[in-house]
Amino acid sequence: MPPLSVLRDDGALGELRPLVLALRDHHAAVAPAFGPVRDYDACWVMTRDRYARALAAGDGALFVARGAGGPPLGFAFASAAAPSPDWPTVAVVVEDIAVAADARGAGLGAGLLAAVRAHAGDRELRLSVLEANHGARRFYAREGFVGLARELVLLGDH
Repeated sequence: MPPLSVLRDDGALGELRPLVLALRDHHAAVAPAFGPVRDYDACWVMTRDRYARALAAGDGALFVARGAGGPPLGFAFASAAAPSPDWPTVAVVVEDIAVAADARGAGLGAGLLAAVRAHAGDRELRLSVLEANHGARRFYAREGFVGLARELVLLGDH
């Protein structure tokens, strides 16, 4: 595998479509109980626009992993957390992190997360992970994340 780099690259947004859609497919596979996923175009447009708004507002940061001069092999998107009315903690949220299937095992996920940690500085780092995403949960546990809250979802008719 060629030398890899992870850099902050807010201008790379347009190159992320294949990785965003692969992440969509992965989420659909590990969490079918959430129901049907959006079509590819809707998923891409909504994700791209959400990232673009955060980047334009100065609330987002995009980190991209690449081989020598090639397309992105992975990315992490982080944003400022909304202030809590309960705790004064200032946090950064890892909204998405993805590595191309053929680039896994080369340390890109850890490199992307290290870049987000450096960006966060002394701010708390938070993320959400699907309960059924066992591989991601193991990765985040190895990286020192602990479960302090649990999101509960009411599915179907209610």
